[in-house]
Amino acid sequence: MKKIAKRIAAAVLAVCLAASLCGCDRGYIMTVDGMEIRNGVYLTFQQSAYSKAQTELNNQNSETSADASADDTTSKESVPLTEETIAGVSGSQWIKDETLKAVVRFVAVQRKCEELGIALTDEEQAEINEQVNATWDDKDSYAQYYYGFDTMGEYYESKGIAKESYKQIAQVSKLQQKLFLHYYDEGGEFEIPESEFNEFLTGKYARFKYISAPYTDAEGTKLESDEDKKAVRDDLQKYADRLNNGEKPVDVFYDYLTDQATARAEAQAETKEDFGDLTKDEWIKQQVDSADITKEETDEDLDYVVTKDNTNLETILTEFIFDAEIDGKAKIVAGENAAYLVIKEDITKQNKWLDANREGVMSEMKGDDFQSMLDLFGQNYEKTIDESLVNSKYSPEKLNPKK
Repeated sequence: MKKIAKRIAAAVLAVCLAASLCGCDRGYIMTVDGMEIRNGVYLTFQQSAYSKAQTELNNQNSETSADASADDTTSKESVPLTEETIAGVSGSQWIKDETLKAVVRFVAVQRKCEELGIALTDEEQAEINEQVNATWDDKDSYAQYYYGFDTMGEYYESKGIAKESYKQIAQVSKLQQKLFLHYYDEGGEFEIPESEFNEFLTGKYARFKYISAPYTDAEGTKLESDEDKKAVRDDLQKYADRLNNGEKPVDVFYDYLTDQATARAEAQAETKEDFGDLTKDEWIKQQVDSADITKEETDEDLDYVVTKDNTNLETILTEFIFDAEIDGKAKIVAGENAAYLVIKEDITKQNKWLDANREGVMSEMKGDDFQSMLDLFGQNYEKTIDESLVNSKYSPEKLNPKK
């Protein structure tokens, strides 16, 4: 009986805990243009505004850091974000203003989509439902490691954001994407001309194929002399010549990788005395096969796309890639740690990458304009706000780290 009583108590405790976690998302914090805003929707936007406030403060401080002493910097570290001054107002007020702005945009998207007849398809809704259910139900190592919860859903519940609020935000996010394309995609009122799109694309992104040949010998020992390094570049030039004479990159790149694996295996074989049941040549072939070198199906599969400010490449290589002429020719670049065979390609002709990233690039170009448009749509919306919730129970101060 005691064991049964304990199980019942545990079950009741679990129910009470779940109720306490999501209880603050059972009501509505405000009404905007007649649309009731769930507490959890507001809290989601508030968390985003809080993070944005920290970024804004960091940028603000970086502009004046040259004039600030080390002591000033130390003393400010203990000041809660909500008590800082951001753009002339308190951090708390800045966060509340940004949260309200996000809520108004949230409503504006829905109202404008209603007006234009833009809606989610059954397939889109099913995809959202699947994603939300996975967030709530699937074990998540990230949530376990960083937040101490089994699922991200449990984490959101602990922050007062219930599943329904999360789902609503996901739905409106998809509607916003469709509304953006309605205005800026082909045939839209503010359609982005292809020439403008391509100019932005080529100014920020670069597409290229490359081979990196480290300044090391077949055994992996670092090369020190200029003569040895030149030999690496000369060897790489042979592959560049093949490419410039019309051979396909998938063939040449595969041959390069295979030749390097063969050279390494041959170097190892020179110091090996016993090859077991294999001959020396058979053993070398076995080592090359075990390298599992894959030949790409198309030349496009060899492409890399980077931005100038987001690359892990050597500086000299990055500069070459962005400065080089787009002519499809293979060239050799002498880096500090390696030689590089590089083919600069036309980013506007990379169909696979563009299919996956076109909307993202459009958003980079017109995202701010679109947000301003949403602000304009909602500028006269009537708002009824529960001030006690905004300023007390759900005030930005609740997000400050506990001391």
